[in-house]
Amino acid sequence: MAYLFIRHTVKDYPAWKAAFDSFIEMRRASGEKWYQIFHPTDDPNSLFLLFRWDTLTNVRTFMSNPELKKVMGTAEFTEAPEVPFFLKKYAQGKLS
Repeated sequence: MAYLFIRHTVKDYPAWKAAFDSFIEMRRASGEKWYQIFHPTDDPNSLFLLFRWDTLTNVRTFMSNPELKKVMGTAEFTEAPEVPFFLKKYAQGKLS
């Protein structure tokens, strides 16, 4: 499994989320397994996205897809997304 971490700052979260959701089938077909979206408690338009993908190759291929760039063009960012970080998990734990 591979993970992708991206930071976005958007103009309007609901508008951005609609664009994000419109691309779900392409993300699924490209190997995305799940995603989580976080934001600071005082800034709902500053987003931290964590994705899990089946392979690192598939997530890199997806990130270079021209269709992704078209969808991102409709999302109204207030600043360019930070360069994505491709991650591999070292460990996971559960505290009781």
